[in-house]
This record gives sequence, structure tokens and C-alpha cells, in this order.
Amino acid sequence: MQLPLKREKDVKRRWREEAKDKILALFKTAETKTEHQARELMRKVRHLALRHRIRLEPVLKRRFCKYCLTFFHLSKNSRVRLIKKRLVYTCFYCKRQMRIPYKRK
Repeated sequence: MQLPLKREKDVKRRWREEAKDKILALFKTAETKTEHQARELMRKVRHLALRHRIRLEPVLKRRFCKYCLTFFHLSKNSRVRLIKKRLVYTCFYCKRQMRIPYKRK
């Protein structure tokens, strides 16, 4: 038996909200875990976001490397520099850089 359309949308919306809460919880737990455990948690975060079509907030996107999924503990495994009106995040694990436009307010 198929659910009515309105109820089906409500179910999907509830799943999406639960996934958002789980993503925030995973970010909080990743702060205290080791580097390998945090990378596994970031893999779960990315999987949840893709599966439920959740757009991560810019603040959360900058907390991990989009190439190797390493959670950034600033100055331990990453570096942030302001170069030519861009924030440049450098991952020490994969040696890649993420460049984000920066505009002063």
C-alpha cells in the first residue's frame, strides 16, 4: 500500500531533519576522536549528506578536507592562510588546498 503524497513528503522531511541532527552530532564527536576515527566519521557525514540531499553549511564544509575527508584540527593537521583575498586551507595529510573567496565586511 502506497502512502498518500502529503504523508510521504512528511516522512522524507522527517528523515532529512533526523539526518541533519545526526550530522551535527558526528561533527561534535569528531572533535575528540583520533585522526583515523574522525576520518571515518567524516565519511559517514558525507554519505548522509549525499543520500538525503542535505547541503552542508559553509562553516561545516570548512571543518574537513573535501579530498581525503580528514577532519581539521587547526595547526595540528591543517593550516589556514589569507592569500590574495582568499582563505586557503591546506591539508597536511593529502597536501591539497581548498581556496575559498574572502570578502571583508
